[in-house]
Amino acid sequence: MSGAFSLGDVVRRFIESSYPDASSQDWTVALSGGVDSMVLTRLLKPIADEWGVSLSAVHVNHGMRAEAARDAQFAEKACNELGIPLSLKTISLHDVPPELHKSVEADARRLRYQAIVECVLGVQNVPGSSGVPRGKADSNPSGGQVMGDSVENNKVHKPVVFLAHHADDQVETVLLRLLRGTSVEGLRGMQPVREWQGIRWMRPLLTVSKSQLVDYASSNGIDCIQDETNFDTHFTRNYIRHEVIPKLHHVQPNLAEVIGRLTDVLEAEDRWLAEVSQEHFRTLVQKRGKDLVIHTERLLSIPLPLQRRVVKIILYCLASADWTFDHVDSILRLCRESGASALVHLPGRVRVRKSYNELHFLRVDSRKSDIGSVTGAGQLKWRLDEQSMCRLQWSGSEQSWTFRCDRWNGREALGLLLADRYQALFPKGLEVTIRSYRAGERMKVLGLQGSKKVQDLFVDAKVPRHLRAEWPCFYVGDDLVWVPGVARSTLFLLDEFQDGWHVIAQSVPS
Repeated sequence: MSGAFSLGDVVRRFIESSYPDASSQDWTVALSGGVDSMVLTRLLKPIADEWGVSLSAVHVNHGMRAEAARDAQFAEKACNELGIPLSLKTISLHDVPPELHKSVEADARRLRYQAIVECVLGVQNVPGSSGVPRGKADSNPSGGQVMGDSVENNKVHKPVVFLAHHADDQVETVLLRLLRGTSVEGLRGMQPVREWQGIRWMRPLLTVSKSQLVDYASSNGIDCIQDETNFDTHFTRNYIRHEVIPKLHHVQPNLAEVIGRLTDVLEAEDRWLAEVSQEHFRTLVQKRGKDLVIHTERLLSIPLPLQRRVVKIILYCLASADWTFDHVDSILRLCRESGASALVHLPGRVRVRKSYNELHFLRVDSRKSDIGSVTGAGQLKWRLDEQSMCRLQWSGSEQSWTFRCDRWNGREALGLLLADRYQALFPKGLEVTIRSYRAGERMKVLGLQGSKKVQDLFVDAKVPRHLRAEWPCFYVGDDLVWVPGVARSTLFLLDEFQDGWHVIAQSVPS
């Protein structure tokens, strides 16, 4: 029983220190039926009974395995034996919109958390539930509200959801984020307590190893089920778990403890950086109508890590998207560039407009046209993304342009596009700059040998002389890659069967 007491004490003290008012709230435990969640449920039950708390469980059927129905029946039987109400939720990966699709693992996680939220709050189609409760995606780092969303009162007691992630899961998470590229914030790993979607999510087992949970289950006769897909090393997390971490244990036997200390240190440092960044946000950012405005020189005067965080705070004030390093970096590059006017298009209908020495952040109304009016010396920056669109009109121009970006399936026939110069394909991960060409500029034209002057390309395409100076040209960095309606370059092409972005250009007289 000593093992039973020690684990129970870990959970009890965690709750008492993390959420003193937890006993006044309803508790829900996410129950898969595996050893981790079964042990956590067994540990929570006597605490809930002692404190007079209502404890329930939720089981999510992902519909991905033949044994899914068996797992649901097991969870139902276990809850009946413990006297715990159980909610069963079924999800389908087909419910993930194409523009939000990432991977099987990520999509399943997204839908699983959304199902838990719907179950706990008793609502359907939770708005803004595109993320999961782990990083800044689960809270606004400015401490304020997302524009257009309701303000959440932090003084209101929130329902509690318990998750059974343990120390070994934390190791996997940190390694995954390190391999994918992350910041100090990401290397903090999973947080023990996190508020998201009006719920307090708690992970009381992050200091407990998998082996301790297995030993506890064995010593106390706790039945559990095994998910066979956890051994499929085609999934990245499983590969790290079964192939990478065992080798790391040869180098560092106390890997979980070392990672745990790292996340504790980074959590404290990240919290301090967040506080400093929020102070800079309050002093540097002004609200003018619907725009959030910051002076470029003042932003660039603070250290680079704080620049990035202030920009990210602004973005989260506008939309709860998965803001990445690339998004933030594109804005800081815009800030440093010498041009007087430019525009960056970002996900979530967020636009960042440079006007001389100011950056204007805004979220456009989806019901209105988004027209970027740019001076003759200006430029527009556009990060290619699913179903994104921008409209461009240079000051005084006789016509405006509409550009629409959609996903391109590499299995489609490339030949269908080759004859239409108003359509182009690009690899994923590109940010393009749209501006007018410069005198003497040349382009390596697809289908021709060598390069050709852009001026001559306009002549060949019979573009009227008075329209050439305001004709939009697409650049990646300093490379001219496409003149819509005229020619496509040999740079940044798609390989056969490669997925990418399909951009369609349309010119409309003003």
